[in-house]
Amino acid sequence: AQAMSVPGAWPGKWWDMLSVPANPESPLTFDSFANSVADTADRLSNQAVEMASTLWHSVVPPTMNERVARLKANWVWHNSRPLTRPPSSWEPDELALVPLFSLAKALYDQAQELGPSQMLHRPISLALLSSNVIVFLCGNVGLRSNCLSPFCVVERHDWHRLFTATFIHMDATHLFSNLAVTVPDAFYLESTSSSPVAFVAELTLLTVTSHGAYVAWAVVNKQLFGHGQAYYSVGGVGLSSLAFALQVVAGERRACTLVLLGGIRVPSKFMWALNLAFTHVCTPEASFPGHLSGVAAGLLYAYGIVPALRCLSNLVGRLKNEERAPAPTATGPRFFGAGTTGGRVINPEATTVRSRAGWNRWAMDLVCQVGLVILTTGIYVVLSKRSPSKRPVTSWAFR
Repeated sequence: AQAMSVPGAWPGKWWDMLSVPANPESPLTFDSFANSVADTADRLSNQAVEMASTLWHSVVPPTMNERVARLKANWVWHNSRPLTRPPSSWEPDELALVPLFSLAKALYDQAQELGPSQMLHRPISLALLSSNVIVFLCGNVGLRSNCLSPFCVVERHDWHRLFTATFIHMDATHLFSNLAVTVPDAFYLESTSSSPVAFVAELTLLTVTSHGAYVAWAVVNKQLFGHGQAYYSVGGVGLSSLAFALQVVAGERRACTLVLLGGIRVPSKFMWALNLAFTHVCTPEASFPGHLSGVAAGLLYAYGIVPALRCLSNLVGRLKNEERAPAPTATGPRFFGAGTTGGRVINPEATTVRSRAGWNRWAMDLVCQVGLVILTTGIYVVLSKRSPSKRPVTSWAFR
């Protein structure tokens, strides 16, 4: 059993609270002893009331709030009247002109770089983009039944929400801006993948990881900080989490390529930070945790999963080479290849130095990326003036 520390609990033994005369040599009369007992009883009763009040306010209200929040979440996400997004109207929206121009420029740049015919050899990227457009134009999509609700994923096991939320957008501005960011990175990653199947697996893994990171953030935010709104009453929609994950992976795969952004030369592996800042300056109502979850998924894939798979592949290849290595004969070692004898490298230190330099560069890049994540998060928290106070579950929103 663990001891529970309750504010207002009395320190020491109960008899330590008895009032004694200031002068220990003076005799303790019956009246003074009776007054001391009365004062002690009064203090004990006051502290008992304070303890009961503390327990009530610290245990009962959170439990009731949890129950009420669950009832509301079950009703809103499953039992209430279905909420659908109507089909998009063909009326011009001036707010969508800027992201529409950005999307057109991104497609034009890809056509100039690859050629119109080579763009057709990116079937997975084209299918991803066209499916989002088709779902948006058709409309009548159930928002409450397909959005990324952490409550529904964790407690109702609606795993399909990890995928369906990617194809839902609230308006044309939301759709065009996400597509404009996704086009260059998706086309580049598909061109560097070994096969279309490998790229599909890469997209699936990044989608599940980014949305899973958002769900994990909502759970931690509720359990540790008492913020239940993101867990119970917020549903995430859009392609932006996957877009940021693709941007991190593509920037790492492009290595030291410098990208011009408004006349500023920026390493491609750090472009996600500038795009994140630009996105939330222009659209402060966007979900920063959702975008940062995509960044975390991209970093986990680029600096965790890919190096682990590469090490495993090298280990398997080394074992196969050792099995195929010819045994030395009586006449001496057999020479083959360039600079090898008997199947062994003459100068193994060179390979060790290159491997150590590669791991040092990997560790330095990882530290820089994690530091940049912490810096951007701190700046966002300071600028948005998010306080850790508990907020009641009163609003239901899609982000």
